[in-house]
Formats: sequence, C-alpha cells, structure tokens
Amino acid sequence: MDIANATDAITGMLALRAVLTDELDNVEISIQGIVESDHPRSQTTREELNMFFVARAALYSGLAGINELLSWVNLLTEKDAEGNAFEMTKLLPAMPAWSLN
Repeated sequence: MDIANATDAITGMLALRAVLTDELDNVEISIQGIVESDHPRSQTTREELNMFFVARAALYSGLAGINELLSWVNLLTEKDAEGNAFEMTKLLPAMPAWSLN
C-alpha cells in the first residue's frame, strides 16, 4: 500500500478516533456521576444510565473498528528501501496477531 496517497484519510481517522475517545471520557464521567450520586434510583435515572451504557458500547465499537482499520493500514504499508516505515505509520496502532484470520 502506498501510504502517500492515503495520508488525508489516515489523518481523518486519527481525528475521529480522538473525538470518540474524548466523548467516551465524557460518557464515563457521566456514568460515574450517576452511580455516585445520592439520588434515589428512579426510573428516569435508570433510563439515563442505560442510555449512557448504550452510548459507551457504541463508542467502544467505533474505536475498535477505527483501530483495526488503522492497524491494517500499518501492516500493509510499504517500507522504504532501507526497511523504514513512513513517518505517518508510526502513529498507527499495530495489528494484534490474534486479529489475523
């Protein structure tokens, strides 16, 4: 894979990963706030907590997909003549061995 033709896409995916990570932090803080609150466990509170659990699962799923995509890019990117990786790929996650079929 010629990484030079994919830098905009990679930059976009890294930016999306950063936004999703920040949003996951916000969801975790919200969950912690609800769990640690002194308010009784009303139906509204339980529904709000469930909404945050669904959001957290969706964010984890999105982050896992982005990380897997970026790790495939890292795995398939051509190296230069000396075997060095392109600078952009140093920012990408590595492909876990168990992920390969």
